[in-house]
Amino acid sequence: MTTPDLSWEGGCEIKQSPDKGRYQVSTRSFEKGDIVMITHAYSYALMDSYKKRVCDWCLAYNTTGIFSFNCSQCSQTWYCSSSCLESSADYHRHLCQHLKKISNWKHDRDFLCLLTLALITYLRLHQILPPTIPLRHTSTVTQRSDRLPDWAQIYQDRWDPKDEDLTALIHHIESWEEEELKDWNSGARKIQTLLRTDRDLVDEKQEEKELVEIILRGLANNFGLWTPAKDSKGLRGEKCYGRAFFPLASFFNHSCDPNCYVEESGVTLAVFAAKKISPGEELNIKYIDINLPRSARQHELWVDYRFLCGCVRCSAEEGINLPTKLTYHEKGRGRGGVKPSKNQKKKKKEKEKLKQVSSSQVEDGEDRGTSQKKVGLD
Repeated sequence: MTTPDLSWEGGCEIKQSPDKGRYQVSTRSFEKGDIVMITHAYSYALMDSYKKRVCDWCLAYNTTGIFSFNCSQCSQTWYCSSSCLESSADYHRHLCQHLKKISNWKHDRDFLCLLTLALITYLRLHQILPPTIPLRHTSTVTQRSDRLPDWAQIYQDRWDPKDEDLTALIHHIESWEEEELKDWNSGARKIQTLLRTDRDLVDEKQEEKELVEIILRGLANNFGLWTPAKDSKGLRGEKCYGRAFFPLASFFNHSCDPNCYVEESGVTLAVFAAKKISPGEELNIKYIDINLPRSARQHELWVDYRFLCGCVRCSAEEGINLPTKLTYHEKGRGRGGVKPSKNQKKKKKEKEKLKQVSSSQVEDGEDRGTSQKKVGLD
């Protein structure tokens, strides 16, 4: 195994400003392809439609069919080997009956995945679930048959996010209207019905608020987990099979001309330099498909992440008639993955709100060429 260059340590630092929130800045030079950061997941959840093809413990993906090992009690988690099944026992016993009940909830798969992520995150924050990343990483390296990149084969505890890193992520609950929060409040109350057997009497209103905030953090800060680019027959593109919190990577702001890109492998995520980067330069990644036209990018960023992009590219393209699709920057994956579906009424409402926000920025004289107008992300 080739040891990757880990000299990136100390090469970036977090800063904060009123318009950008917290963001990463380079403290040294990076060449294209250099590792800028490596970090591990805090928590993750799998999409229901992929649970039989993704090992719930090491995240191995079966390109040829479903796995043979599963939990016989809930039938909701599947494993690539008997070793992963045994390794997960202590962790899974806290989730087994919860996952069985969630599978009977009548929601689309994306919404259920988000609620499952919120549940797992809540249980870890309250020390009900043990931190398992070191054990999962060992299983990833020893059990997976697919070739892992060199950087994903090394484990260091300094890459593990802490509870305070997760709770530091902005949810910006105050930017959501009461009508928009109904679905998330309903989801939080459903999670509460699962939790009542797990702890003593609690302040249910406060607990509901905490769960809604975790859900909104998931909406704004999650990273998608992706299948291999091709299956065993060389067909199909990448598909989002789950969601994960990588809190330390969430401090990278979005740009439509990013200087960094993200790759994930198992429970590990790496940020690479997409171009030459100078000391003091802000480090950014893409959250969406940046080949979309400017208006579509702005709409998607507002609906999904609650901010309007003011990067140099967006400012340069404002008011210019461009093709409907551009091939601009293809390296690396976008952030977040699949979003819960919204009905047409809500989509129309979001478009109207987007116009109002855009108009108010112009009236206030905001320089969108230098401001990301970051709302709800960290």
